Amino acid sequence: MKNINKKEQREHYLNVHLFGCVNWLVKHLAETNGIEAPAYWQYKDDSDDYGMEICSWWIVSSNMASRLKKAGYCIVDFEEEVYFWGRTSHGIRISQEESLMEAIGI
Repeated sequence: MKNINKKEQREHYLNVHLFGCVNWLVKHLAETNGIEAPAYWQYKDDSDDYGMEICSWWIVSSNMASRLKKAGYCIVDFEEEVYFWGRTSHGIRISQEESLMEAIGI
C-alpha cells in the first residue's frame, strides 16, 4: 500500500464507514416507535445540564459505531444491524473535525 497522509487516511475511512445523512429516516422511525432518538446528547465530561443538540443523523458501519460509542458519542442501534450516529456539530467537514477523528482513532 502506498504511503498516504493523515487527511487521505481519514477520507478513505469515512468513505468506507460513513454511509450518509438520514435525518428523515430517523425522524420517521422515531415517530413510528421504531427507535428512541434523543434530541440532545450528554457527553461524559459535559457540564451542561441539557447536553448538546443533535444536529444530524448518519448511518455508519458497525466498526465506526463501535469506535464512536467507545469515545462517548451518541449511537442508536436499530435491530443490531443498522447504526445511527447523532452528530452534535455542523458547519465543518467530518474529516476535518480534529477532536472527533482523534477520539475514534483515525
